[in-house]
Amino acid sequence: MRILITFALTLCCACAAFAQATPNSNATQLAPPKIVGNVNNNVSAQAVLIPRVDARRIFGKEIAENYAVVEVNISNKNPDAALLIHGIFIDYSKWPLSGMSKNDLLNLDKPDGPFVEYQSATRPSQVASEEYRVVRGQLLDAQSWTRRNLAIRLLTLAGSLASAYTFSIGERGIKQGITAATGVGIPGVATAWPDSTIEQLNRVSDFGYRANRVVPKQAAEVIVCFFPIDRFLSPGFRRIFLNMPALFFAPLQIIADNKMSGLASSALGLPSSKVSELRGKLPCFLKIVRYAEPDNKEPSLLEQIDYRSTRMCLDSFGIVVEGKDASSFKVTDLEEEKFKDFRTLFYIKEASLNRVTVTIDGVLTVEVSSIAPQVHGVEFDEVENCGAPGAECFWSSSVAGGVRTGKIVGSFLSGAKVVIPEKEAKALGIEEVKVVQEGSTDSELHFSFKLTKGVPTGSSFDIEATKPKPGTNDTLDSNVFTVAPSFTPGTPQLDDVKLEGDKVVVTGAGFIDAPAPNPLTVNLLAPDQTVKAPAHLSVTNEKITFDVPTGAGCWQVLIKAGGRDAVKLHNDRFAVLPTPTLTSATRGVGKIVVVGTDLVDTDGCSGKSLRFRFISADKGTVELAGTPSADGKKVELKLQEKLQDGAWKVRILLGKDEVAGQEKDLQ
Repeated sequence: MRILITFALTLCCACAAFAQATPNSNATQLAPPKIVGNVNNNVSAQAVLIPRVDARRIFGKEIAENYAVVEVNISNKNPDAALLIHGIFIDYSKWPLSGMSKNDLLNLDKPDGPFVEYQSATRPSQVASEEYRVVRGQLLDAQSWTRRNLAIRLLTLAGSLASAYTFSIGERGIKQGITAATGVGIPGVATAWPDSTIEQLNRVSDFGYRANRVVPKQAAEVIVCFFPIDRFLSPGFRRIFLNMPALFFAPLQIIADNKMSGLASSALGLPSSKVSELRGKLPCFLKIVRYAEPDNKEPSLLEQIDYRSTRMCLDSFGIVVEGKDASSFKVTDLEEEKFKDFRTLFYIKEASLNRVTVTIDGVLTVEVSSIAPQVHGVEFDEVENCGAPGAECFWSSSVAGGVRTGKIVGSFLSGAKVVIPEKEAKALGIEEVKVVQEGSTDSELHFSFKLTKGVPTGSSFDIEATKPKPGTNDTLDSNVFTVAPSFTPGTPQLDDVKLEGDKVVVTGAGFIDAPAPNPLTVNLLAPDQTVKAPAHLSVTNEKITFDVPTGAGCWQVLIKAGGRDAVKLHNDRFAVLPTPTLTSATRGVGKIVVVGTDLVDTDGCSGKSLRFRFISADKGTVELAGTPSADGKKVELKLQEKLQDGAWKVRILLGKDEVAGQEKDLQ
């Protein structure tokens, strides 16, 4: 495939003055950039059409189905000046199917009327590339209605409705199943079925055509242009273009390729037998047609026949040689039927899009530094073990130390710094805003900042780029770009609870220290069933630590995100081991009453069981367990027949070990 490249020459007029408005000053008038050099003699370019199957993977289905996606490689050879690109467009005025002749185009781009000096007109044969912000907006709107995102939203809705009615369900297993589905199942589906739209949006921002893009001196840029297919192709041609673009650049393949017979028959309205006949005449047609056309006039059909053609090939199309030098031709009335085949093949040949050119319009300037920076968008990098800005953890200070990185996409960003208004930054806890030089260019400005607290969904803050104005103490400020954090609050997942020294360690996922209305709350359910707050709480995305509470027994960790309880996968309880003492052990009617302190059984929460060992010199050993009282001061044991009389010693067991120094006589 080959797309011819031409360049617009912009030399005669001075560039209009740039104006820059700042929040704290009046508009500042800047000197226009100085224009030097001839674009046509200093810049080269090559273009390639990206087929639909590739464009779909790179930029998404919405773009691939509606645009002719053309990559243009632009090289600025000038050693002194940067190329400032004003526009990129295709021109199909020389395409026979455009329906335009040279006469049609005369004076069409020259406005008329009393206010002509204030006007400039377009040419009807030129189709501009859509600017990347328009294409990005279209893709962003389509993102909500992809099959993947629609399915995830419906699953989320179903889970939310099911959770809302758990109050009416008595079965605990069903409630836990609903909680697990909403907290683990749906996020799991979202992970297994990733949304590639974010990467596609970033590619549109990175490579898509944007006005006033700069190609530095002796450098090159890759720009992807998006031309609306519906603007220049009818529905039938559109289908062929999307499915078999090669036919538009080498259209005679539709006749030469035997597998295209059906398409050729339907597209040309010819019976299959006629298509086969044309295929047989194709070698002669290629032999006699002249591709090198005169430069100064539109040749007639017969004038495009090569005079060196063989008589046999000419006869097959009913063409008769004329002139002494055999350089002119005619078609008699008797041979008109044969000549129709020549007309048909010539018509197919002329449908080639090789006559459509891609044109780059711009100027060469040496004063790019005097142009205010432009911000077209802000993109954030994903955070490890969290994800993109659509995740709640991204806007939490508890993940990755609160450090977030990203880039401003725009123009004239070299030497600029990133600014977030002080009032907004302070309110949202954003600090240490700085430029990252690595990877920064004139069209990308990398930056980082630190979150000192969670940023709530629905809030917003502004980002702008600013750089010094040459020769003054003023600054050149960009337009303001607003960032609006938006995410769906998640449900934390509690996996296990363990003791590590004097700390309790809770492991899981989604422990996001988010602001209201979705704050993460951590409480403890004490053995006496009172709720207590843990001391010295520390929260990260996958771990929560706090001091071991005082009070022996089984404690339960209670975690919520807003009004949503954490999904419990394994264990949410831990044991604080007692230090039991023994005061007395007395026989009663059918029971033994043991009195002491800290008599607590923690076997049910990965602790140690509380048991009592009775020892007799002549009757051996007996071990018993009972239910401690709520205050841990008494345990009642069933009196076994063996223990009803005789001298017995009583000792306390925690698990398999005896508690040292705790021994009493059984009364």
